[in-house]
Amino acid sequence: MQHRRTVKRVIIVDDQRATAWALAESLTEDGYETVTAGSSEEALKMGLEEFDALITDLRLPGMNGIELTWAVRKQWGPMPSILITAYGSNDVIASARKAGVVACFPKPFKIEDIKQCLRKALAESPGPRRKSTGRKVVSRKARECDKPQLSGTGTRQEEGA
Repeated sequence: MQHRRTVKRVIIVDDQRATAWALAESLTEDGYETVTAGSSEEALKMGLEEFDALITDLRLPGMNGIELTWAVRKQWGPMPSILITAYGSNDVIASARKAGVVACFPKPFKIEDIKQCLRKALAESPGPRRKSTGRKVVSRKARECDKPQLSGTGTRQEEGA
């Protein structure tokens, strides 16, 4: 009988250690198990199949956050992913959505907004990843998550606005 993990594991990828630390501390207080990484490559080396969600900055050394989301999806299948960035644009939003990002938050962001979206995304997620079989899997994930979007001015806008 396989032991089923009840604590949700979240990986936070941001080269700004203070941002990663603040998110990790806040999520840990809410009962999540968190791990931080300073780059996409560092995160990928951890073997993300044991994580339930990904929070990533857009601009990272090496592979950016959208590329990381694609790499995770290709290797382990869909995973609830949240993008944070100070460099939002409509093109970024479109690329992030194609990669399977459930929400984009501009910096500075409210941690409570990310936590609320994460809770909703995890509630709708099928669970821990497995190595991808190459089969395309379609998941609703957090499509109903309020999906804050980024605009060129860095303000939050609801989808369709």
